[in-house]
Amino acid sequence: MKHSMFLAVFPLFLVVIACSSDDNEGKREPVPTVTSFSGVVLYETNMEPVTNGELFISGTDTEPLRSPQVRAEAILKIEDGTFEVSFETIEEVDRFSLAIVILQGDFIINSFVGSGADGLQCLPGECGAFAPGKDYELTILVPCDPDDCVQFHPPN
Repeated sequence: MKHSMFLAVFPLFLVVIACSSDDNEGKREPVPTVTSFSGVVLYETNMEPVTNGELFISGTDTEPLRSPQVRAEAILKIEDGTFEVSFETIEEVDRFSLAIVILQGDFIINSFVGSGADGLQCLPGECGAFAPGKDYELTILVPCDPDDCVQFHPPN
């Protein structure tokens, strides 16, 4: 009888021990990652600095089987052609991408997203795929002439 009681209680004892163990055992604490961007934004046609734009930098989580989720972002005014920003993230960003809008006053007159035939050119790199945890010193080329960069006409 003693043995059968022990055999009946022993599996419950193992379940209690298994459930009370630390769920994070063997897992490490997430380490913050710093990603920095700095550089210049120039018009590709004459290499003059962009002085009337905004630079959008977004960090996304591109986990499979799910739509990309924006986890970090910054909007920087470009007034003298230069920019500088840093992000501190904890393992939730897979890549950073860039976009630029050209302004006339408060109105957007053109926009450029990522890379491609009509997109931004980032030197060095691909404007839509910067890995986190690095420092990037970039030259971003906007593919239009500063005097003829109007795609969307502002209201009169």
